[in-house]
Amino acid sequence: MSTAVIQPKPIAQGTVTLPVAKIQRTCVHDGPGLRSTVFFKGCGLRCLWCQNPENLTAALTEGDMRLTAEDIVAELRKDAVYYKATGGGVTLSGGEPLLQPREALAQLLRLLRAEGIPVSVETTLHAPWETIAALAPDIDLFLVDFKLLGDSAGHKALTGQTDDLIRANTKKLLANKPRPAVRFRMVVVPGKNDSPAQLAAAADYLKGLGFNELELLQYHTMHEAKAE
Repeated sequence: MSTAVIQPKPIAQGTVTLPVAKIQRTCVHDGPGLRSTVFFKGCGLRCLWCQNPENLTAALTEGDMRLTAEDIVAELRKDAVYYKATGGGVTLSGGEPLLQPREALAQLLRLLRAEGIPVSVETTLHAPWETIAALAPDIDLFLVDFKLLGDSAGHKALTGQTDDLIRANTKKLLANKPRPAVRFRMVVVPGKNDSPAQLAAAADYLKGLGFNELELLQYHTMHEAKAE
């Protein structure tokens, strides 16, 4: 994987921008095919095992950028041949991408749609429903990252927030017409959310939604060095 090197252009006063930590190329775990993943800044959760702690707040640090939707698309367009050859596309990640300024996100999605580039979003769904509903028509795949299911108090202890908003948004998203493509995933963290009872609760919750598949992701400790 490689990270795009972008030279931000001067931004006119009043232009809505997006806080971007990096754009990573040739990703293979963020949706189908080869993808470019855009990592945005800012998240409403504080997971004890956060893999990208540098993106928890929207404040820019060294290497971060404020980019317009046009700047982002200009960079992503460079890899269009790989998207088409592999059935890939662009993935919006973070942080929490659905917490970004709605106007700028909507513009970004419209521009990508005009380019014929499929878009996936890695999200916890811990975001305003109005934003999710407004953007859903231009999102090809929701990769929903659950932290813990069936234990609201436990969810708050692990993430700083209950799962009430996440559950409500999940239900609304699946009831949306037309129903979007959704895949559910969960990082399995030793001693945090991996007990037989916790995994059974996750399975029961998804079965109740009409799903019979949960992608379990391997936990790794790369975030610890970054957090230091």
